[in-house]
Amino acid sequence: MRIAIIGMAGYGQTFFDWSLNFLTGKDQTWHYKKGWVPLPDNPLTEKNAHGYTKNHPEPLDIDLFLEQSKDIPGMLSFYPVLVGKDTSVEYDPLPNGREFIDKLLRADVKIVFIKPSRTLYPNFGERGDRTEEDKFPLMTEWLRRDGTDWKTTREQFSLKMFAGRREWDKKAEKFYEEIKPKALLFITQDEFLEQAEKHLIDFIGKVGLKVDGERLKQWQPVKKQWKEMLDGWNIWYDERLPKITEAIVENKSITMQDSEINLLRQTIIMHHLMKDHGRRLILPTDDFPLDTQILHGFLK
Repeated sequence: MRIAIIGMAGYGQTFFDWSLNFLTGKDQTWHYKKGWVPLPDNPLTEKNAHGYTKNHPEPLDIDLFLEQSKDIPGMLSFYPVLVGKDTSVEYDPLPNGREFIDKLLRADVKIVFIKPSRTLYPNFGERGDRTEEDKFPLMTEWLRRDGTDWKTTREQFSLKMFAGRREWDKKAEKFYEEIKPKALLFITQDEFLEQAEKHLIDFIGKVGLKVDGERLKQWQPVKKQWKEMLDGWNIWYDERLPKITEAIVENKSITMQDSEINLLRQTIIMHHLMKDHGRRLILPTDDFPLDTQILHGFLK
């Protein structure tokens, strides 16, 4: 029995995948490139659950994965890449995603789909393992431009996120509506975050497996740690970001921490100033001041 845990952006799929294996008593899992690998008692790192060696085949590898995994005994879960790194306004998730998921269903793969609960920004690994130096060339590639100056890249990136976003979101919603009846489990990110234990136990029972009671006790503090980690990330987007953009517009002072304002978040602040307040932040240099009153002086 093969189970695919899918989403439009990384948020909980790896933790669901690991939990499914851990709660059903597994000590090792099969990986399509590495063979049998040990299952950790705790997959968490400082940012994510990537301490677990998951099956994460790219779209071009999915045929190979399905062929290699067809005779693996027992339950085999995997987290396939649905859209790759390109979630730009030119990318239409509907035909690509439909074809991909239909291919999995034809191979008798059961589908778990975790729907985004927040705006789907271009995904350059804010919760991933890339460094700031790694992200910059990906962002220029996404923009289809050459250059090394952050000032121009940041401005163009924030504009491209803004342009066409509503139309892209409409396409994505239509895609979710089509996928929902095909999935054995379809939940939002927030639903999984708030009720991970319930959803996992229910799903394990639905596929005819049993939860190991001792493993459940070991899993609960790991789940608590994972939730706290994601809650901190959500708080920045749900609470901190609106306060920052409002303070910039109203010329009020909030001092941001250098550690919280990475390259991607600089563009997201600029994006939300346009989206929510109709204002553009035009900075003269690569520097991004951390005081909102200073930023107010560069509004247009």
